[in-house]
Amino acid sequence: MKLWFTRAGRACYLGLGLSLLSFGAQALEGGSPIVQPGAPGESSRQISADQAIQLAGLRYSAADVRFMADMIPHHQQALDMSALAPERSQNRELLDLARRIDASQRDEIEFMEQWLRERGEPVPDRDWLPHVAPADHAQHDHHGHHHHGHQRQHHHHVGHGMEGMATPAQMAELENSSGEAFDRLFLALMIEHHRGALIMVEDLLAERGSAQEPTLFEFVTDVKNDQTAEIDRMTIMLASYTADPRVGLAAGFRDAGEAIWNMQLAASLPKPEGFFDPANPAALPPDRLEELAGMEAEKTDLPSERSRPSLLDFANSDLAF
Repeated sequence: MKLWFTRAGRACYLGLGLSLLSFGAQALEGGSPIVQPGAPGESSRQISADQAIQLAGLRYSAADVRFMADMIPHHQQALDMSALAPERSQNRELLDLARRIDASQRDEIEFMEQWLRERGEPVPDRDWLPHVAPADHAQHDHHGHHHHGHQRQHHHHVGHGMEGMATPAQMAELENSSGEAFDRLFLALMIEHHRGALIMVEDLLAERGSAQEPTLFEFVTDVKNDQTAEIDRMTIMLASYTADPRVGLAAGFRDAGEAIWNMQLAASLPKPEGFFDPANPAALPPDRLEELAGMEAEKTDLPSERSRPSLLDFANSDLAF
């Protein structure tokens, strides 16, 4: 089929072609405007091609910077708490814990400060006092975190303290205590402090586009794993300081499960010596004794550390289903 154009039609198509060529050349020369959308409530702005390339190369977000800047004074309070332990506690396990916290969080502060410097971001002061919630808001915030989790993030940027921070009064009480009183208060405050750090990590990961940088994501993951494990250890340590005699009871020959029934042992009348076998005080039958001995032997035969399987291990081969 042939197309026939009038002189006016040919002129029209020729003009359209020249316009497209002109637009393409202008785009190639960078003449097309590049607009960066503004944040909510802010206007957009026109940026250059070089600025657009720099923005595209950014691998961290404003939420990442805020997290690192907030975690620095948060960690500093943990250092201040740990520094009180050597002169106030006699518990070797707690002193070892305080040393581990001091070493790990001191290194993490240095890492966070260096991370901010390398990206040209301001490094905050380590002073934690401006980030502590007022005493009259502490209980209200604690209630809100459990029932309104979607409103939890960024509270410390609108006049509230950061998560898990001890108040100046609590820090003064810790400084003025010693012995078991110090140990109990230290563990209680540090558990809450670690839980606050986990909330901050949770809030960061809930932000779209945050923690995308591999180095930052690895750091955040380490903080989450390490502090979760320390919370578990400190919870067990804190339970040992309770005056409740049922703590530590377990089902068995001597402890017959009083803790399960929420009872307290008032008196015990064991059989007098000579009326039972000291090697088998529960008078278990021989087959049960053999079974228990076999279970104990299996425990001792297990390797103390489970090594990572090699690449030639059957489980890592294509034959494993």
